[in-house]
Amino acid sequence: MKIQTIESYIIRASCHIVKIETTTGLIGIGESGFWGFPEGTDAILKTITKYLLGKDPMRIDHHWQYIYRNNHHRGGALHGALSAIDIALWDLKGKYFNAPVWQLLGGKCREKVRVYMHINGISEEELVKDAEEKIRQGFTAVRFRPFAPDAQKLTHSSLIKTTISRVRSIREAVGDNVDILIDVHNQLTPTEAIVLGMKLEKYNLLFIEDPTKQDSAEAMAYVAANCQVPVATGERLHTLFEFKDFLHSRACAYIRPDILSRRRNN
Repeated sequence: MKIQTIESYIIRASCHIVKIETTTGLIGIGESGFWGFPEGTDAILKTITKYLLGKDPMRIDHHWQYIYRNNHHRGGALHGALSAIDIALWDLKGKYFNAPVWQLLGGKCREKVRVYMHINGISEEELVKDAEEKIRQGFTAVRFRPFAPDAQKLTHSSLIKTTISRVRSIREAVGDNVDILIDVHNQLTPTEAIVLGMKLEKYNLLFIEDPTKQDSAEAMAYVAANCQVPVATGERLHTLFEFKDFLHSRACAYIRPDILSRRRNN
């Protein structure tokens, strides 16, 4: 069995699908999560295809290592393409052995896993209403973006005040038996993130996600060391090596890899 064709489909800016077909007719489907720039991933896939055609699809780790280590450059587009291929090959292997991929990767580790639900709303009232609805549905943790749509226009003082008000209102609505998580989306400087984190300590957040840009593990570690709210990050990291730097620097308490587009790297 050899890889016969690789097809790439850009569905939308946030959805890029790859289909690999073998000489036996077996098909594997993968997806890249390199949001916003699928054309870049698509172009890289054309180059990767030249290497993969005619190869054994079962040698997944070998192909991953070859593609990763034989490229001089790194970045989201490359890893988005590489992960799409990787996922498709694992899909193929699961179908070949007639077994779910999680079984091939070592089997079930636990019986259940706790999840949170993202809540939506433009106004504070809408956020509170949606949080209450999610709790009625049985969720015990909710996450939301605390900044108003016009956050970029607000002063530092107004931004802090608005965020605290929203967190406080949601805490009062859901009570202490529900965990609250906020996602800052890298919009603060390290100093701003520390100030916000210190102000939010009394609301017992489970974590604050991406309080500052992930360009520097040291900067994120500076934030983590200077406020008591745990830091979560990882969605924009691409490789095991990048995660190592953040963990070694104690830059975060929670690792949040994007399991769709970068599963094997993390």
